[in-house]
Amino acid sequence: IFTTMEPEILEVHCLIKQAIITLSSSRARAEIIHTLQSVKQYLTGPETANPSPQSKEFVKTHYSHFLQVLTNNLSADWLQLLPVNQEKELLDDFFLNGPPHEAFLVLLDTITATRPSLRQERCVAILERFLQENRLTQLIWEICLEYTSPHMSSLQETLLNKISALPDHMANKLEKDNTAIFYPENYYPLLGQEMVLVLERIYEQLKGKKTKV
Repeated sequence: IFTTMEPEILEVHCLIKQAIITLSSSRARAEIIHTLQSVKQYLTGPETANPSPQSKEFVKTHYSHFLQVLTNNLSADWLQLLPVNQEKELLDDFFLNGPPHEAFLVLLDTITATRPSLRQERCVAILERFLQENRLTQLIWEICLEYTSPHMSSLQETLLNKISALPDHMANKLEKDNTAIFYPENYYPLLGQEMVLVLERIYEQLKGKKTKV
């Protein structure tokens, strides 16, 4: 299969395959850091104006699985391999600067499927940043913009259900360890603000203007 791929696509496939092996097996700090930095060059969100062919391939084919690899590695031993002052840059940015619907689903699914642990704690912290950095705006915009096929319609319904019920998911799973941003009295006003921003963007597009959220 690889022999028929475009060189740019083959480059991404080979690098991601090796990256997953390295991240899952290596305990060499320099190797882990270099691997994360190498993959990060492909990281772009849907708001990126002119992504490279490599970035398009990474986002389309590998992004969600790569996030799952990262969450699977979230243990104390593995996190100790990341410099404290670079942990957010090397880890969190993968969830905050890529396609938001995939990041949201991976984070929430990991939180709800995991017992109390450092893995769960880190995913909660990243999801909290996801909300604080207005990634819900881009996520809702994606839902409005992208999903027209039957499969995408099903995904749209899943996302809407999880977004609207997020306080319930977090309260049921985290119980006394839940954080304030996920309380209904804090989350729903934030969600409302994000929806207003999306409506404003839709209005601007209908007027023929291009704006960024």
